[in-house]
Amino acid sequence: MRTTGPGLIVAHRGATGTAYENTIAAFEAAIRLGADLVECDLRRTADGCYLIHHDLTVGRAAIARCTSSEVRKKGRALGYEIPTLDELLEVISGRIGLDLELKEEGYEVATVNYLLKRTSPDRFVITSFHPGSIKTLKACFPEVRCGILLAKPSSRSRLRTADEPSRRLTGIRQLKADFVAAHWKHLQLGAFPGKLVHGLPIWVWTVNERSALERCLTEKRVEAVITDKVELALAVRDGDAL
Repeated sequence: MRTTGPGLIVAHRGATGTAYENTIAAFEAAIRLGADLVECDLRRTADGCYLIHHDLTVGRAAIARCTSSEVRKKGRALGYEIPTLDELLEVISGRIGLDLELKEEGYEVATVNYLLKRTSPDRFVITSFHPGSIKTLKACFPEVRCGILLAKPSSRSRLRTADEPSRRLTGIRQLKADFVAAHWKHLQLGAFPGKLVHGLPIWVWTVNERSALERCLTEKRVEAVITDKVELALAVRDGDAL
């Protein structure tokens, strides 16, 4: 099990070919396939419970305004089980690394303190679209690897690719991020000359096409690919036919 180094395969919300995303079944499937990490999304309920869920709502109910039991009940009514962070950690402990995306600001330090009471910092990384979250975490926990997420470039920005990298990557050095986790379109646009990312490793999301996987897994700047196609990504990396 590793969370650093070249050729990492990260299962996006688990392995979702046969399981609902961000569920224990999806995380178990990623472990069986041999992914290096699972990527998942963290939200906090009104009663302070950490749940694994991408959207800010379950149905029409805002997770932040509901108790944990209410949220999980709503999930079951929709046909899937929403795990707690503790349930996730119990399943993956010692079996696979964790890429935990913090979906909201305000409880970054509490989250990492919670994690460090249950696992070691070499077992997980933290990612966020919020620069302030990364800056705060690196100031408080320099030992924890953190990555700043970059969203898919807009159609307009694709017409001005020369301006896009410098605009989006300004301030990364000040954040003290350990890596940049960028939408794959940035790589396609040639948006990562080394001077702009200050030598930081790049994680790329969400890479599902064979040609894109082949490019990413042979690109020296890319440390990890985050993918919905875990089995295909592993085959490409390991040179197996699929």
